[in-house]
Amino acid sequence: MLAVSLGVTKEIRSQIADTLAKSNSEKEQAAANARARESELQMKLANAGVENLKLSAKGAQDKLELTESKLEATQETLNEVRNNLTSTRDDLQQENNLGLLSVLATAKLGVSDITFVIPFTSRGNSTQTFFNALMPGNFPDVCQEQTEVIVILSTTGSDNFEYLQYAPDDIESQHDYTFLGPSEISKGTEVNEPTADAMLVGEDYKDQVKYVVRAIGQTSSNSVAFVADIYFGIDGPSASGLIKALQGQDGRPITIVSKNRKGDDASNKRCSQLVNKYFAAAFDKAYMRITLNNAEHLTMFYSLKALPQFNDHGNWGLPFAIDSKPAVSANDELGEVLRVDWSQNP
Repeated sequence: MLAVSLGVTKEIRSQIADTLAKSNSEKEQAAANARARESELQMKLANAGVENLKLSAKGAQDKLELTESKLEATQETLNEVRNNLTSTRDDLQQENNLGLLSVLATAKLGVSDITFVIPFTSRGNSTQTFFNALMPGNFPDVCQEQTEVIVILSTTGSDNFEYLQYAPDDIESQHDYTFLGPSEISKGTEVNEPTADAMLVGEDYKDQVKYVVRAIGQTSSNSVAFVADIYFGIDGPSASGLIKALQGQDGRPITIVSKNRKGDDASNKRCSQLVNKYFAAAFDKAYMRITLNNAEHLTMFYSLKALPQFNDHGNWGLPFAIDSKPAVSANDELGEVLRVDWSQNP
């Protein structure tokens, strides 16, 4: 009986131990499964967070690209507006110019005289003789002996010119070619109309030169200017025709040219280089005044600018072209610059 009781008790304890062990194992497995599930959920959550960040970043990039696209479109619109404004301004200027030419043509107004003024910059020569003013101050004797300077003036159109030539031995500060005899005029000078020139130097002309410099917007001056005046009288050329020709693409109201006479190549090259540098330093802008032959003698003023120089076999040329719209006035503030008693003047 005792043995049976002990056996039964042992068996019961063994079953209890097995049951407890099995229960603990199942709990541990469940805990492990729970931990794995938690890790899986955390990984999914992390992945979801990364995806959310990616989506947010993509959204921000899309917004940025959209903003940049809008900015580019705005810039294109702004450029188009600017281009249209420039085109409109050019069209208006062209229309104003055409309107002026139309008025002059309709009224059959002519030009009674035309005046050219070239003020020197602060790096120009302050002298009253033409050659020494228009040529470099450091010109060697050999250069002076073989160089002449010519000022070419457009008269009735872009294909009609007058030539005023100045030699080193010309010591005059003013010429009136209307009254000069053939022997008194430089060999290269050719004039078709009554013409005069002058070097404006000294206190008597200081205010006139200052006025011209200010009117054309030149930034420096040595208070010296070259002036040439062509007088046509009451039967002068058509104002509209003359202005149209001088405003054209090939219009050159004034051109200064250095002319080398025969000499050795070395000296010609040296002289040519000095002229090129002086032209670039001494000249910037010019002034042109056109007086009409109507009863009021209206005057039209233009600013001219120096164009790039050209080289014709060592002969440097400096052309000037119109650089402004005309200013029309009935008050000729420059009228006293040249006091010439024209024989044909009424």
